[in-house]
Amino acid sequence: MISAMSGRGDSLLVAELEAMRRLHVMASRFVRDGNLPALLSDAIDTAMAIVGADMGFIATVGGTPPALEMAAYRGGQRSNSSAGLPIGRALREAHLARDGRLIVGDTRVDHAPGAIHDLLSTNEIRAFQSTPLRSPAGELVGLLATHHRHPWSPQENELRLLDLVAGQCNDAIERTASTEAYNLPRARAQADKLRETEELFRTTVENMPDNLILYSRDGRIVYLNPALARLTSFICGRTASEILGKPGGEVWPEAIWIPLRTHTERAIATGERQSYDLAVMLPDGRRSVRQWTVVPLSDSDGEIRQILAMSHDVTAQRLLVDELREADERKSAFIAMLSHELRNPLAAIRTNLYVLEHATPGNEPAGRATKVIDRQIGHLVGMVDDLLDVTRITQNKIQLRRERIDVSALVRETIEDNRPHLEKGGVTFMAPPVDRPLHIDADSARIAQVVTNLLTNAAKFTPAGGTVWVSVARSEDLAVLKVTDSGTGIEPSLLPHLFQPFMQGDRSLERTAGGLGLGLALVKGLVELHGGNVTASSRGPGQGAEFIVRLPLDQAMLSDAAGVTDARGKKRVLVIEDDIEIAEGLRAALQIDNHDVEIARSGRSGLEKARAFKPDAVLCDIGLPGMDGYAVARAFRADEALRVTFLVALSGYAQAEDVAKARAAGFDRHLAKPASLDKIHGVIAASTAARDQGSGHGRRNS
Repeated sequence: MISAMSGRGDSLLVAELEAMRRLHVMASRFVRDGNLPALLSDAIDTAMAIVGADMGFIATVGGTPPALEMAAYRGGQRSNSSAGLPIGRALREAHLARDGRLIVGDTRVDHAPGAIHDLLSTNEIRAFQSTPLRSPAGELVGLLATHHRHPWSPQENELRLLDLVAGQCNDAIERTASTEAYNLPRARAQADKLRETEELFRTTVENMPDNLILYSRDGRIVYLNPALARLTSFICGRTASEILGKPGGEVWPEAIWIPLRTHTERAIATGERQSYDLAVMLPDGRRSVRQWTVVPLSDSDGEIRQILAMSHDVTAQRLLVDELREADERKSAFIAMLSHELRNPLAAIRTNLYVLEHATPGNEPAGRATKVIDRQIGHLVGMVDDLLDVTRITQNKIQLRRERIDVSALVRETIEDNRPHLEKGGVTFMAPPVDRPLHIDADSARIAQVVTNLLTNAAKFTPAGGTVWVSVARSEDLAVLKVTDSGTGIEPSLLPHLFQPFMQGDRSLERTAGGLGLGLALVKGLVELHGGNVTASSRGPGQGAEFIVRLPLDQAMLSDAAGVTDARGKKRVLVIEDDIEIAEGLRAALQIDNHDVEIARSGRSGLEKARAFKPDAVLCDIGLPGMDGYAVARAFRADEALRVTFLVALSGYAQAEDVAKARAAGFDRHLAKPASLDKIHGVIAASTAARDQGSGHGRRNS
């Protein structure tokens, strides 16, 4: 689309320059020869070229009584100029009744005045314009009309150029009709008009932001516009005055001249404009892409004697197109990978569901199938979470819950939490102890996610028997995390793109490493949200890789936060959920930890049960029938007996704006479905502390 837009802009500019050149030639010839028929003939050709018309004519009005005479005629079924007279007479009558130009873009839609409509249909004319030619006193002395066989929508620059053509016709008709006594002053007036045309042409060309060059058919430089003149010393080491008259092959570098000469020869051979893109390296090392347009210019005898070439910088547009193309290719590859990655866990789930249906409950195959299903569901949930996180990061919708944390302890804990599945492929993880805490102001869950993704990436690309080294150290005001592996390494060409979404080093069909290509993109996004940066390096394939994360240290150097008391114990929990299977599943899971659980199937029944049950915590679905979860939360906060109840939203809507909406309604926490039982147990355990503090929402609304 960008190329199409820039190409259309080039076409308009070239057409306008060509029209201005023809107007200049017309005016010069008439001043020299005083030949009105020749000027009017050139004028209709120029007018038709400006608007792309199929037919056209110029007619003059003269004699006593005034009569219309066809001066120049083009197109139509007959070459006889009398074919246009009936239309001309009808147009003359219309112009006598009004001052301005007549335009009908489509005779099937727009109304043509007077008797013109039938005449247009008879002559297969679908659209037309007619510009009146008037004397200085306002008298109608002729008209300039162009016709189209198809609908036509006039452009502003086309009508402006038509006015210039009509102005030259007016001046020529007036001068020719004048007596001998007035020829000299009128000739001077015409000369003034010629100078105005020349000045307009010069101003247009010299103020063009694009580079423009005019050279002869044999390749000698005739003219440079100021935009190009300013660049000549940079491009060829000479000033503009030094290269005028020189052959282009002696002036321009071969990388520029050879394509220009090739397209010039093609333009001369075909008589048609040529366009091409040219990428070159500038002397300062920058890559530049320019779009060139080469136009053959013919004299009145039809011979091509000069060439107009112009170029404009499209580097930014081409770079954007390349980036969009690359992103599209990555997304296409991602869709293929996603289908592959989804099929594996789904296949495992389907197979083990069959085992559960046919195995004896509680025996070893059933237990193994349950573990496989749980593990594969966790894998699917992880993929969905990664996709959502990438979307939130790109839309700047991640909300960090910052606190002062010891990053060295967090890294150590994350390694231990993930060691069983990380080392199952035979990879050893080494993490030397840190002698002192390194505190940062960060979201501990998000930093743990960064560490996990880096560890998983290292394990994925390190073969059995390999080693991964993890270290955390201080460097000035930064905490520096390094994850170094002895794995397969990284291709140098891949390094600049490694942190882009959907980027994968291994695109083979086996894809033994697996993954969606989102892990490192998440690392980069989350680290940058914390004010840090991440880099990757590798000496090449088979040489391992190293990832370094740098995060700003907490400058407050506050004392370590007191440990959080485990508040887990028996709680009263109310589940408000209209899906009975989800509700009963939650009841069974919570009763394993000896919690008292009640279920309500709607918002209103949930409020009634809460008044009698007095729950410590409420797990409430958002998409409830009738009274949704937001309304339920507001009702809890408005009720004096329930206002400090700990409310947890359970919802499939988990974007930042969904969490904010839940908070605004009165929920204390928001969990995205399907929430892990560990998270649910965690928020229920936190309900006692929140209740003892009077509930955040209760205090704020009191």
